[in-house]
Amino acid sequence: YGFGGPGMGMVGTGQPVASPLAGASSRLSVTLTPPHSLLAHAGQIDTLQISTRWPMKSLAGAMAGRMRKGEPVLLHLAPGGEHINHCLKALCIARTFIKPNSVDLYCRVEWAADTFLLLCFPGMHMREEEPFMDDLKIRIAGKSAPPPLHTAGLIANRLREHEVCFLLVMGAEAVVQAMRSMCVVHNFLTCPNPTWFLPKFITVTGGGDSRSGIQMYVHQVMPQLYTMGSTKGSV
Repeated sequence: YGFGGPGMGMVGTGQPVASPLAGASSRLSVTLTPPHSLLAHAGQIDTLQISTRWPMKSLAGAMAGRMRKGEPVLLHLAPGGEHINHCLKALCIARTFIKPNSVDLYCRVEWAADTFLLLCFPGMHMREEEPFMDDLKIRIAGKSAPPPLHTAGLIANRLREHEVCFLLVMGAEAVVQAMRSMCVVHNFLTCPNPTWFLPKFITVTGGGDSRSGIQMYVHQVMPQLYTMGSTKGSV
């Protein structure tokens, strides 16, 4: 890998990747055009190689900057749970950076070439619901996490019944399991829309203990495209 440093997308050759798409309409097609494969868009938008070598807050700042400009970005995660966990934490931080700008960071994940591809899309800020029923929550914790296909089936059931669900993910191993589940959930759904998630940090209490983790707010609502300086988006 030719891993990029802060603020610069790099490909395996160590050279800068192609510039972001020029127009809002072409950027939008990145998420609306079937099939589900993100590889078809790899040469159209800025691609970043992500590993733990990129400091977390610096990565979060780079992602926040692109979201504020209305630029989608494709993340190519280095193999290994530590890199995936590192990236997801950075995206949680990036969302806090851009919240005052009325823009949000929507994520769509795919398994390809023995690693994860993660599309980060700049959408208008959406009021994020809280899990008002326990039925909407799916807990994934460490080695006790169910197989990804089982979890994907649970996610699909929640989406069919309630249109949203919440993954409560505890620990680096659970993050990998959650991402694998998100990669295959579309196989259980008839809706053609991609499945998106928005990550954020949470604290879960129980039995006198508290643990930090990541909540993934999962839905199939198409994000409204954010353009720099706008207060309205369109799909």
